[in-house]
Amino acid sequence: MIQPGDRLVLGVSGGADSVCLLFVLLEYRKRIPFEMLVVHVNHGIRGDAADEDAAYVEALCREQGLIFRLESADVKGLAVREKCSEEDAGRRLRYKAFRKAAEEFGGTKIAVAHNAGDRAETMLLHLFRGSGLKGLRGIEPVREEIIRPVLCLERREIEEYLRERQISWRTDATNEGDGYTRNRIRHYLLPWAEQEVSGRVVGHMCRTADILSETEEYLRQQTLEALKCCTNRVSGFRGEELEIDIAGFLAFHPVLRKRMILALGEELSPTGKDISAVHVEEILSLFEREGNRSVSLPFGICFRRRYGTVAAGRREAAEQSEELPKLDMRQVSVKDAGEVPENQYTKQFDCDKIKESPVLRFRRSGDYLTLSDGRGNIIHKSLKDYMIDKKIPRELRDRIPVLAEGSHVLWLIGYRSSEYYKADRNTKRILQVKLKGNCVDSETEEKMSEHVRVLLSEEEVAARIREIGEQISRDYAGKSIHMVCVLKGGSFFMCELAKRITVPVSLDFMSVSSYGSDTKSSGVVKIVKDLDESLQGKDVLVVEDIVDSGRTLSYLLEMLHDRGPASLRLCTLLDKPDRRVIDVKVDYTGFKIPDEFVVGYGLDYNQMYRNLPYIGVVEFDK
Repeated sequence: MIQPGDRLVLGVSGGADSVCLLFVLLEYRKRIPFEMLVVHVNHGIRGDAADEDAAYVEALCREQGLIFRLESADVKGLAVREKCSEEDAGRRLRYKAFRKAAEEFGGTKIAVAHNAGDRAETMLLHLFRGSGLKGLRGIEPVREEIIRPVLCLERREIEEYLRERQISWRTDATNEGDGYTRNRIRHYLLPWAEQEVSGRVVGHMCRTADILSETEEYLRQQTLEALKCCTNRVSGFRGEELEIDIAGFLAFHPVLRKRMILALGEELSPTGKDISAVHVEEILSLFEREGNRSVSLPFGICFRRRYGTVAAGRREAAEQSEELPKLDMRQVSVKDAGEVPENQYTKQFDCDKIKESPVLRFRRSGDYLTLSDGRGNIIHKSLKDYMIDKKIPRELRDRIPVLAEGSHVLWLIGYRSSEYYKADRNTKRILQVKLKGNCVDSETEEKMSEHVRVLLSEEEVAARIREIGEQISRDYAGKSIHMVCVLKGGSFFMCELAKRITVPVSLDFMSVSSYGSDTKSSGVVKIVKDLDESLQGKDVLVVEDIVDSGRTLSYLLEMLHDRGPASLRLCTLLDKPDRRVIDVKVDYTGFKIPDEFVVGYGLDYNQMYRNLPYIGVVEFDK
């Protein structure tokens, strides 16, 4: 609790508890060297009596050769402004004064004088008002920089200590009244329990609090481990969000599920609290019932279900992304237009079909696209239905720009354009539209990106690989890793991963084929290139770009296991659990992704797209 060389800020009111704290620490300082600054806060409530308290504490400090600091606070004013009780306002102002003094004094810790009775009162207050395990612990002996050295002493022990040493103390009249709930517990409930139940009620409650604290700490660690297993930090239109895998979340015990929700809410909340049991139950319903829905919490916190995950974030982050992008629009002849390729961020329209000037905006009610039905006909489809079919997360739908003529959407930018406005054999003039700052300049890269939607950005992939590398380095501390790369796609991932691993590594390569030129896993396994080195006695880490059906990897891992490695683990950049046919244990996973055909970062389609620096989804216009 106190270390040699500490600089302590002591909150001393002049009451028995704080005076006892002062003299206990003076005795303790004879054993361990540390410095002390005494802070007294005048709450501005009790008039002359408060001034006398301050004078008493100042005289006490002068006698003991201690530095004294007086702070004045307007408790009543804060209570009115913040619409809180004077008790709460006083507590907040005291700690503000203590922290200010600590900052100026170079204080390492703040010592306050709560006793065992205070702890028992707090436990009962929390129990009666409704609390979880954390609240039922009452007051903790150490919480961040706050220490409570006399928390183990009951009030009678404190007064006996002072009387034996003939040390006087001040009495705060506000503590004698019954205006505060805490005072009524102190004056009536605890004395009744000590008389009718047990004379050692406070001691028994404090021992229970210690047991609850141990249990809470264990569950806190389990909660953090559980969160690591099923959450990822992602960046998108709404800034950074925490994305929770629904299947992974539901695999944990209900106790941990609730604690995970509370932990996420506390992380997102600027106060670290204000997330109630009602909020937790509402958020849990997102995981337990189908449908894309959301739950709003205080401070703009929002949990949203979207296609296999629940994302948690703050609305303020989203509001920064509402500015419309810039478009470059120009008319060109049919001949000139043919020289410019269309892609995700460049489109061409039949200029003569557009009757009014197109407007760049966000979606509105009634917006629609025209699509081909595959039989030569054009049909209308509401933009909302299209977005749902494409599994565009609900919270992103109002953030995606559209180019529209009235309610008819020419182009849902980044996705697709309307069939009606496409150029045909009768087209004479072309309206060419290009999104500024969001498309690559290289003609080659434009052609490569023609039908690819970004699923995971370059920054997201790099950040996750760094995290995996750190985890592997911890798990293999003191060992060497023999990394086996599954060619070709795995080479991109392994090169970046190896850079992030701090233990010794050696590399070998194996080429296995299962896809051919189709967009679904065939499950046909063909060894194209075998390993160059023996695996006997080595700690082997197989590095894959993606785990799909599991057929290929199941065969591969069984074969490698027969070669006698000391250990065999699997690391993959991407995992498609929805496609799994054969269960494969994956020890390290970068991202779990939906059942879509992905390319980039080593993944290909017909040997194309491997060198895209991000993970994208191949989408062919129909």
